Amino acid sequence: MGAAGSGSSALDDRPPSELVLDDRVHRSLYTDPRVFELEAQAIFERTWVYVGHESELPHPGDYKTAEIANQPIIVSRDELGELHVLYNRCPHRGTTVCEEERGTANFFRCPYHGWTFKNTGKITGVTLPDGYPDGFDINDYGLSPVARVDMYRGLIFASLAPEGPSLDEHLGRAREYIDLKLDAAPEGRYELRSPSRCYVGGNWKLQMENSVDGYHGTFVHQSFLNLQPRNLGSNQGVDVGRDYGAEQGLSVDLGGGHSMLDNRSRLGTIVTEFTKNRPGGAQYWEMLVARLGPERAQAAVEAGTDAINLEIFPNLVLIANQVRLVRPCAVDRTEIELYPLGFAGAPPEFEKDQLRVHEMRYGSAGFVGPDDLEVFRRVQRGLQAKAVEWVLFERGMHRTEKDHHGALVACSADEVPQRAFWREWKRLVELCV
Repeated sequence: MGAAGSGSSALDDRPPSELVLDDRVHRSLYTDPRVFELEAQAIFERTWVYVGHESELPHPGDYKTAEIANQPIIVSRDELGELHVLYNRCPHRGTTVCEEERGTANFFRCPYHGWTFKNTGKITGVTLPDGYPDGFDINDYGLSPVARVDMYRGLIFASLAPEGPSLDEHLGRAREYIDLKLDAAPEGRYELRSPSRCYVGGNWKLQMENSVDGYHGTFVHQSFLNLQPRNLGSNQGVDVGRDYGAEQGLSVDLGGGHSMLDNRSRLGTIVTEFTKNRPGGAQYWEMLVARLGPERAQAAVEAGTDAINLEIFPNLVLIANQVRLVRPCAVDRTEIELYPLGFAGAPPEFEKDQLRVHEMRYGSAGFVGPDDLEVFRRVQRGLQAKAVEWVLFERGMHRTEKDHHGALVACSADEVPQRAFWREWKRLVELCV
C-alpha cells in the first residue's frame, strides 16, 4: 500500500490506544506513511476484503485483475465454474502474468520468459526445460492462491490470512442489509456495470467516513438538494441550517466496523413513489411485489435505491444504486471505483434510468461525487497543520442509544458510523503492534 515513510512516526511515541479515543482520532493517522503501512499489515492482510462480483465473471474463463494491500491479484473462473483468487506474480522472476483489467482466458503466459499457467493457477509448462536440473519439478511453481476465498450473495471476498473469522462471521449483522438491498432486484441479484474511477489526493479513510456521514450533505451538496423537491415530486424545501433530529433518520453501528445510514423514516415513502413513477417503474414494482409481497418489496426498494448507505469494513460501500470500492494507494492518494448496479430482471427502460441517475449524481460532472472529492483534498491539506492535533467524532455521543439488537444508534447526522469504523481499526491495529 505504498512506500514506507522515513523519519519519526506518531506510533513511535504513542500506541494506537492513545491515538484513537472514544470521541476523536489523531491527525497523524491520515498523514503518517508508517501508519499507512501498518494498516496494510494489520487490516488488509488480515481481514476479508471485497475483490469483485460474480456478474463480472459470468462465464468459464472470465477473469479480472485487482489488488489487496497493493498486492496484485487475479480473480478467475475456471472451466468448471469455480472461482479462484491468485497472486498475479510469476514464481520465476516476479513478473505479473496478466495486465488486462478483465477478459477471458484459459491460460496466463508470463511475458518475460514464457512460463504458462492455467486459470486455476496450475503451471502447464516452462520454456527451454532442458536448462533445469533433474530434481526441478515444475508442479511446485504454479501461481500462488490467496489463503481464503468466499462469496456472499454474489459479492466475492478474499483473505490473505489462512486463519480467522469466516466471511459470515466477518459480515455479521451487515448480512441482513445486504440481503435487503439485493432484494430490490426482481431476480434477487445485482449485475455490475462498467465502473468509473477517480483518484483523490486524500487518505482512504476520508472516503469511508464520508460514505456514512449524514451531517455533511446539506452543506456540501446544497446545489443537488435544492433540485430534489423537483426531482422527487415533493414540495418539501431544504433548510441548510437545520440540525437533524432523531426522527429524520438513523446512524447505526452494526458491529465489526460495519455501519449504515438508515433514512427510511425520512425518505422511504418519497423514494418508493418516485421509483414507481420512473420509466418502467410500474412494471418493476409489480415484478417485485409478485416475488416478495408488498411489505418486503417496499422495504427492498427503500434500501436498494436511496434510503440506506451500507458500509462494509474495511473498504466497501453499497450506496444508492452503486457498489463503491475504496482502494488505498498511498497515505495521501486513494482510488475510488464506482460500479453502477443493474437490477437483474428489471425492465430495460428502468435500468437505463438507473444509469442516468447514477451519472447525474456520481459521474465526473455529477452533482454529488465531485463535491466530496474536493472536500477530501481540502481535509488532507488542512491536516498538515500540526498545531491542531485531533479530528473530532463526538457528535451525538450524548444521545446514542441501543436498539433491540443491542446496536448503537443515533440520528442520521451523528457520528456513530465513524466511531464504529475507528473502534474496529483500533482493535485490529493493536493486535499487530
